[in-house]
Amino acid sequence: MRRWASLALWAAVFDRAAYRLIAADEKLTGPALLIAFGGALTRAYTDGNLATAGGFVLMAALNFLFWLLAVAIVQAAGRILRGHGSFTSTLRVMGFIQILNVIRLLQLVPGLENLAPIVATVLSFFAVWVGAGVAQRLHGWRTLLLPLAYMTTLLLGLVALLTLIGGFDFALNTLLNRLGVFQP
Repeated sequence: MRRWASLALWAAVFDRAAYRLIAADEKLTGPALLIAFGGALTRAYTDGNLATAGGFVLMAALNFLFWLLAVAIVQAAGRILRGHGSFTSTLRVMGFIQILNVIRLLQLVPGLENLAPIVATVLSFFAVWVGAGVAQRLHGWRTLLLPLAYMTTLLLGLVALLTLIGGFDFALNTLLNRLGVFQP
């Protein structure tokens, strides 16, 4: 645990050597998934503001699934750009980058609720730029397309997620009203 915790801290400061170690070490796939799920939990906690435990779990699970989709899209973009990294090396690096979601917890501090997500997003963009480039063994201008693909996927995923939750909430409230269980 000590090794991957220090690698996570190195990844948070955009250390290319740490990204190379993470991409190359197959034993870090589990810790990468654990950190990524922790990032999904953090996003659900800070972004969701959901009153129920079920809503929180749903939001965390969907955040994690959209993250996996984003990793797959970054991998596909890397292949199109003639990258040579494997899916699991990209997954490991992208998983360790999710340590930056800890910054989102600063939203709970009064006065930082608007700044924390912006800082976390900008730092994630640069971390994906460096990390995914290392994982795919790409150089130059082509590496810029990887974080653009990642951020676009997350943005579209967030819109889809909010739409799904809004529709589910509306349907559930309508059903409960018709059954007479819940009257607003």
